Amino acid sequence: MRFLKQLLYGLFYLLILSGITYGGYLAVSKPVQSCFDNIKNQNEEDVDCGGECIACALKNIQSIKSSAYFLTLDGINNAVITLENPNIEYGAKDFVYTLEVYKSIIVPRPGEKTGLVKEVLFSLARDSFIYPGERKVIIEPNLKFDTKQIIGNPVIIISNPIWVPASEFTKPDVRVKTTETLIVKQQAEIRGVISNLESFGLGKTVVNVMVQDSDIYPIGVTKTVFSNLKPFEERIFKISTPLFKTPKGKTSVLFWTEALK
Repeated sequence: MRFLKQLLYGLFYLLILSGITYGGYLAVSKPVQSCFDNIKNQNEEDVDCGGECIACALKNIQSIKSSAYFLTLDGINNAVITLENPNIEYGAKDFVYTLEVYKSIIVPRPGEKTGLVKEVLFSLARDSFIYPGERKVIIEPNLKFDTKQIIGNPVIIISNPIWVPASEFTKPDVRVKTTETLIVKQQAEIRGVISNLESFGLGKTVVNVMVQDSDIYPIGVTKTVFSNLKPFEERIFKISTPLFKTPKGKTSVLFWTEALK
């Protein structure tokens, strides 16, 4: 009987010791929760984002979309660049876009057939910014290169975007309207008003301009810069641009503004 009691006590203590050992093993072997473990844990809204981790909208940020084409007059090229930010919760307060066009060159290869290699014909880099959900058009006028040498389509490379929340990066309310457009042969003179509807001044506002014919085809592009727009200021302007063809029918003018607080 005494032996049986000792055996039961021994089994009891053995179970306790086994439980402590197993608990210690779990504590040591259980992976530490983090924002990089590919598991939705902690207080995350999705896998490794939200809560104490990076915001899900920033983790899943989409790249800025871009495209470009050229309008050429008398050997002078004007680039029409479209940038689109598909992210409505974040804007890029700074980035670099690089416009590149390519040509092909013949490279002799000893003992082999002559090969063609793609080479940069023209490159242009600019600093820029884009607001949340914004689609904007940028005009780069007066670019000199031989379009006959171009192969393929122009390429836009977006580098080093700095993303900030929409609450910290809102687009100033600047509006442009046309009051009159005069067409003389292949020249357009555009008269209008630019209005700063904000309670703060704007040091530099770039306005990109496109003239379209009655078929909504671009026939002229240019850009102009307005300095030191005061709060609630309305400013009359007049700008001119050569046209790539004489329009038939009614023309229309489009404006895209670039302004920072």
